Amino acid sequence: VSHDIDGNLVYLSPQIKDLLGYEVSEALGDWTRFLSDHPINKIGSEISQRAIDLKQAQPPYELELVHKNGHKVWVEIRESPVLENGKVVAIVGSNTDITERKLAEQMLREREELLSVTLRSIGDGMIATDTLGNVVNMNPVAEEMCGWTLEEARGRKITEIFNIIHETSRKPQQNPVLTVLETNTVVGLENHTSLISKQGKEYHITDSAAPIKSAENKLLGVIMVFSDVTEKYQKSRALARSEEKLRHIIENSTNVFYSHDPSHNLTFISPQIFQLLGYTQEEALGDWKNALSDNPINISGVESTFRALETGLAQPTFELELIHKEGRKVLVEVRESPVVIDEKVISVVGSINDITQRRQAEIMLKESEEKFRSLFDFSLDTILLMEGEIIVQCNIAALKVFGCDFEQIIGQPIHKFTPEQQPFGENSETLANEIIEAANLGIAQNFEWLHQRADKTPFYAEVSLNRIEVQGKFVIQANVS
Repeated sequence: VSHDIDGNLVYLSPQIKDLLGYEVSEALGDWTRFLSDHPINKIGSEISQRAIDLKQAQPPYELELVHKNGHKVWVEIRESPVLENGKVVAIVGSNTDITERKLAEQMLREREELLSVTLRSIGDGMIATDTLGNVVNMNPVAEEMCGWTLEEARGRKITEIFNIIHETSRKPQQNPVLTVLETNTVVGLENHTSLISKQGKEYHITDSAAPIKSAENKLLGVIMVFSDVTEKYQKSRALARSEEKLRHIIENSTNVFYSHDPSHNLTFISPQIFQLLGYTQEEALGDWKNALSDNPINISGVESTFRALETGLAQPTFELELIHKEGRKVLVEVRESPVVIDEKVISVVGSINDITQRRQAEIMLKESEEKFRSLFDFSLDTILLMEGEIIVQCNIAALKVFGCDFEQIIGQPIHKFTPEQQPFGENSETLANEIIEAANLGIAQNFEWLHQRADKTPFYAEVSLNRIEVQGKFVIQANVS
């Protein structure tokens, strides 16, 4: 290529046809008409003018030209001024087609921008190093967790930026980047690893590091990805502590704890099953209904479990009668709840409490109360039970003595069955209340008293008052004879 100082092309080699699609004769003239509107062309024009003004060759520069068919062509220009008698009379040079190189550079920039955006957007920390373990790149998450900006960290050793220790021993951990550089393989962190930031903040992390290799399998550096699992780790630790606490409760409880699947097969049962039914844990596994006796009470218990499985809702406490390995009957109280995941019952968990002795005690108490009632009702002595001065119970003998029925005496004050005054002029109601108050304090009372029947007939009788306990309550027992 040769053009005069006014920019008119005076010579072109035939290769112009391959470069821009023009014949030589078509291309002669003002060379600037081939320029696109790319800003870089202004710089190229200035460099060409500087060669004329300074009368010396300038560094190579680039231009974007427009092909005859309209597409863009990138060229690299190398040119020098031609001097005659110390005056620039022309510029000669060469144009090299660099379009493919420029397209490759643009693609590389786009890929680098994509990588940069990815690094900035990813939720994990990422650090890239060279083959010496020096930091070359890191994303914002890594900056925050390490406490270093990329500008501060670039060029520094990874061991200075990525400071890791063992969570419990607090000893430094082997840096995974160094391990990759030594072994040329992918590596991960050991468990219980903590990252200590530049400011001293601690993160529990997991990570992996991998070699960066060229197409020729040459090691170019290392990429490391790490995640903050502090919250997850804390939850895991809390769960472990909770499980340990639950294990301690289960092992030291007198209750039997269990779980069974929707088919009623026991999947877990605590060791206390041996004390309850005489079976080992392994022997007890299987269909829990096999342990049931033929007591009708079991029907409602089984139905309750079926309802829990069908509805996914906990049912009220129920009782079952089970058969011990030795054949005796064991009465238990059952509390259980279904385990629901994704709106589906996957199991039932619960506890079993042995209530055999309690139920036997209740039966004995009931029998005792019935025996007492029988003795009370059919005793030949007149017996009244009072809360304060109010009659709350009496036996058949009392009805005969006072000449009334139950409706006439129960709920009435005792002074209703005495005349207004005692033989020596005392007010019957006042005196009766004083005697009853003393009896309520636990002081037994024995005295002679003037009574009257329902028909107002008076009669004398010996009376004894004693405080007794009936069904957890203190009452006054009056024996009249």
